[in-house]
Amino acid sequence: MIPGDDEEDDLYAPEHPVTEVLLLATTRAPDPVLQNRLSSIEGLVHLDHEPSNA
Repeated sequence: MIPGDDEEDDLYAPEHPVTEVLLLATTRAPDPVLQNRLSSIEGLVHLDHEPSNA
């Protein structure tokens, strides 16, 4: 069974420790829909990025 596939918030149960995660999202151009969705996540911190030299 995969946590979360039963519509239960298993990972938010008190017996599970807090885990920090780095989410890397790359797009060819800024995506306002993605930015809005990510902005709605409590505790998510947006890190500034450096433009690529490609």
